[in-house]
Amino acid sequence: MQKHTKNTKGQTILEYISLVGIVVLVIVAMSTHIRRSIQGMVRMVSDQMGNQQKSEQAFDETGHLVNSITTAGIVTDKEKRERPGTVSYIFNDRTDSKTDSFLNLGFTERQQN
Repeated sequence: MQKHTKNTKGQTILEYISLVGIVVLVIVAMSTHIRRSIQGMVRMVSDQMGNQQKSEQAFDETGHLVNSITTAGIVTDKEKRERPGTVSYIFNDRTDSKTDSFLNLGFTERQQN
């Protein structure tokens, strides 16, 4: 009887090459979308910065913190579920914190001569 053995080395290499080819095709196909999303993020950041008109401001050393308020809250909910043979406890924890600061950075508009 002849024993048949398979050479799977070539098959494995072919599978890896196919997988790498598919990944490269997906990246090439998505490059337009990736570029557009990066451009959108840059545009959004520049829009948030706003117009830079009259950006010449005088600065003095009087900058200081005017007011700061920090609030925090913690909420914990515990729920008990009973089913035949089992008891389950479900915990929902939520922590909220908020800080509001009002600063005087010492910037004033320059006087036009």
